[in-house]
Amino acid sequence: MSLHCGVARRADPRHTDLAIAGDVEAGGSFVTTVRVTNTGPREGSDVVQLYGHDVVASITRPTAQLLGYRRLGLESGESAVVRFVVPTTRLGFSDRDLVRAVEPGDVELWVGPSCESRETETCLRITGQTHQVTVDDPRWTTSGLFPA
Repeated sequence: MSLHCGVARRADPRHTDLAIAGDVEAGGSFVTTVRVTNTGPREGSDVVQLYGHDVVASITRPTAQLLGYRRLGLESGESAVVRFVVPTTRLGFSDRDLVRAVEPGDVELWVGPSCESRETETCLRITGQTHQVTVDDPRWTTSGLFPA
């Protein structure tokens, strides 16, 4: 939401075409992109939120985990592509031995205005052996904004 002369202006964002660049090995990073279009009648802003869910894990995992987000402003009718680079350590958890780890398996990914709303979805496959997370592993998701 942006402010203009004290009046809040909101974009009417549409999130589409969530894509991933193939499988990723446990301990690596994956790249995902999503197209955002302001379908509203005026300029405004949006916060693109990327969520994930580990479908099958050795312990119960949250139904939704925020992996990254990016705020952007769009003119009416304008589109942009948001690119996220996400280390698999964002999906790590403490296993039964209390060791922080990333397990191989399928992960649901989606973008929406909240964790409850899935506007566009895809699936990621984490491959390889279970990766024990160390202090040297990356933890932060990075994002970029590109013209559509």
